[in-house]
Amino acid sequence: MTAPDTGLAMKHLHEAVTRERAGDYERALRAAQEALTGFATARDRTGSAAAHHLLAILHAHVGRPDKALEHLNAAAPLRESTGDWAGLASLHQMRFEVALGLGNYEGCRAAAESMLAALAKVGDRSGQASALHQLAQILVGSGQVQDAQSLVEQGLWLTDGVGEERGRSAFLLLAAQVDQLTGSSDRALLRCREALRLARSANSRAAVVDALHQLGVQLSVTGRLQESVERLEEALDGREVLRDLHGRGATLTELAAVEERLGRHSEAIGRLRYAARTYHELDQPGGALEALHRAAEIALAAERGDEALQLSSEQLHVAEASGDPAATAAASFVHGARLARLGQAPASVEPFRRAAALQRSLGLPEAAAVSDGMLGQVLLAQGQTSEGAALLQGAYKTLRALGSPNADDLHELIAALGEPS
Repeated sequence: MTAPDTGLAMKHLHEAVTRERAGDYERALRAAQEALTGFATARDRTGSAAAHHLLAILHAHVGRPDKALEHLNAAAPLRESTGDWAGLASLHQMRFEVALGLGNYEGCRAAAESMLAALAKVGDRSGQASALHQLAQILVGSGQVQDAQSLVEQGLWLTDGVGEERGRSAFLLLAAQVDQLTGSSDRALLRCREALRLARSANSRAAVVDALHQLGVQLSVTGRLQESVERLEEALDGREVLRDLHGRGATLTELAAVEERLGRHSEAIGRLRYAARTYHELDQPGGALEALHRAAEIALAAERGDEALQLSSEQLHVAEASGDPAATAAASFVHGARLARLGQAPASVEPFRRAAALQRSLGLPEAAAVSDGMLGQVLLAQGQTSEGAALLQGAYKTLRALGSPNADDLHELIAALGEPS
C-alpha cells in the first residue's frame, strides 16, 4: 500500500471514531472495517490493532459481545508485537468487561491475569493494583477464597504508600470479605473500620460510601444492628449525592434486611419499595421483582395481608411489563398462593390457571403440574369437585412420572379425599 493509501485508512478510522461518538454505530462499523482492511493490506500492525479495538467497542455497543471478543483477540498479538503494553492492557481490560457481561468468570480471570502481565511490563503499580482488585473480586464472588486471599495481599502491598489510601481502602474491603468467608468476623469488622478511615483521609466520597456500606453489612453480621442501620443510612445518603443507582439499590436491600431483624416491618417494606423503584429506573426488572417479593413476604410474616396482596399485585405487574413469560409465570403462581393463603381462594383461580398455561408453553412440565395441583385444591374447596379432582390426578401422574418429590404430597391429599390415584 502506498503512503496515500495508509492515509485513507487513517481517514476511515477517524470517521469511525467520530460516528461512534455520535452514536451512529452501524456507519461507524463500516468505516472501521474499511480502516482495518486498509491497515491490514499495508501490514500496519499499529493501525490494524487500533481498528480491531474500535471494532470491538462498536460490536459491544450494538450487543454483539462474541464479535467484540473476536476483534479483541485479534488485536492482542498485534499490540504485543509492537511493544504497546499500555494498549495491550487496555485491550485486556475490555476483554474482562465483555467476559463479565457474559457471566464468563474464567474469561474474566484470564483477561485480568493478562492485563496484570502487560502492566508489569511498564511498571504501572496503580494499574496493577486496579487489575488485581478486579481479579480478586471475581475470585471472591466465585468462591475461590484462597486464590483471592493471595491477590488481596499483593494489592495491599502495592497500595502501601502515601497517596494510595483510596486503593488500600478498596483492598481492605476485599480483605474483609475474605475474612468473613473464612470465619473471622471480628477481623473483618476491623478491616472495614480501617478502610473507612483511609477512604475519609483520601477525601474520596465514592470510597467512603463503599466503606460505609460494607461496614454496615459487617456490623449486621456481628449483631450490632442499630449501628449497622446508622452506617447504612450514611451510605445511602452518599449514594443519593453520587446518583449511584446500583449502589442505592444494594444499600436499600441491606437496610431492609437489618430493619426486618429489628422488627421494624414498615421501615423494611418502605426500603424495599424504594429499592424496587430504583431498579425500575435502572431498567432491571429482576431486581425490582426480587425487592417486591421480599417486601410481600415481610408483610405476610407481619400479618399485614392487605399490604402483602398489594405488593404481590405490583410484583405481578412488573413481571408482566418485563415481557418475560417465565417471570410472569412465577409471579402468577406466587400471587395465587398468597391469595389462597389469605382466604381469597376464588381470586386465586385465574393466577394459577395462567401460571400453569405459561409453564406448559415454556416446556416446564413439573412447574405446570404443581400449579395444576394448587388449582385443583382450590377448585375442590369451592365445590368444583369434578375439575378439581381431575387436575389433582393429572398433576400427580405427571409429578410421579418425573420423579418429583412433590408427588408424595399430592398422593397423600388424593388418598385423604378418597380418590383413586
